[in-house]
Amino acid sequence: MVSIYIWYGIILSDVKWATLEPNGQLGFELKHEAQPVTKKEFEDFKHTIV
Repeated sequence: MVSIYIWYGIILSDVKWATLEPNGQLGFELKHEAQPVTKKEFEDFKHTIV
């Protein structure tokens, strides 16, 4: 059985690392394959497939 935990729209298995800051905030970095695509990256991709 595979457990998938979702926290504020983020699948925890997509998290590369996370820290709990002294002020109570959570800092995290997503794994490369889970990071969102920028508009520039998307435009570059569109030009490569046309």
